[in-house]
Amino acid sequence: MKYTLISSLGTGMYKKEGGYRKTTYVFSENKQIETQLFLNAVLESQLWNIKKIILIGPRTSSWDILLDENKYEDLWLDVRLQCETSGITDENLEKIRKIVTEEEGLQFCLKVHTSKVDSDSIQGIFNVYNTTSKDFFPDTRVLFDITHGFRSIPILIYQALQFESVKNTINNIDLIYGEYIDMQKKSFVRNLSKYWELFEITSALNEFKAKLDGRLLSKKLENVWDKGSKVLNRLLEIVALNFSLQIWDLLKQMKNVLQEDLSGKPEWVKNIKEELQNIYKRLNKQEVSSALYEYAVLLEEKGLYTQAVIALQVCVETIVAENDGLTYDQFVDYEWMQNYGKKSF
Repeated sequence: MKYTLISSLGTGMYKKEGGYRKTTYVFSENKQIETQLFLNAVLESQLWNIKKIILIGPRTSSWDILLDENKYEDLWLDVRLQCETSGITDENLEKIRKIVTEEEGLQFCLKVHTSKVDSDSIQGIFNVYNTTSKDFFPDTRVLFDITHGFRSIPILIYQALQFESVKNTINNIDLIYGEYIDMQKKSFVRNLSKYWELFEITSALNEFKAKLDGRLLSKKLENVWDKGSKVLNRLLEIVALNFSLQIWDLLKQMKNVLQEDLSGKPEWVKNIKEELQNIYKRLNKQEVSSALYEYAVLLEEKGLYTQAVIALQVCVETIVAENDGLTYDQFVDYEWMQNYGKKSF
């Protein structure tokens, strides 16, 4: 699996003697790496096949930490002074990018923004972060390091990635975090990727609640509640293809599925079951026409007006068929109903 790594730079603690403070990062299988920058530890660990690195931070971040102080003394001093005052220039940033790209043998993308993170600058910073997905290496997962930087930087990058995810331009995000434990004087590398999965589930549930779009939600359910996933797929098909009459059969399927005990399942799965139960209770009527009417109203409430009008028309036809004593099996037979309709209507 190939990765594009996103990391951020904050303002490090630099001392004239010893430079930036080092810490020991502890990875899985107790692999330990001592370094000034988590980025270096991630690369040295070789736990991820990283093809590109996107490094983000304010202009006053410690960009000089990317340079060997002795090897690039003049440039290092110039960058160090800029980072402590007005901020790094685009010219020096490009020099650093070329150096680290050559030394690491990886593609680097360095992105900067204003050092002031406040209400009047957040939108501009978000716009910088929101272009990040355009810089991803093709066909890679995203490995997002939320360790370094001002605390607001990882949050804003995370929100930008969420925004791109909702637009379906990215997926497959892994989160890592180097947690410093003062008593042990070490930083333990944590995998927080479950947070991203929960965000996707939340977005999918909101999409279903808003307009009965259960595509992503159904996919998330496949491995934890297969029967629920199939019910969502069936509902999605009925809504998308205007198969209104099939709602009656779906209600029978839902009745059996909703009796399933979900003890031990994640809470979000139970939330989906509750949503399906609400739909079932609302549409579960004695007559097919009554169920169709409630279904049409439900579609209208979700802003699906075309589907609602079609469902309402089918509801009227069903009322006529029911009044004539037809059975459900008869009026779900399309060809039979076509011939009947020519005579009856």
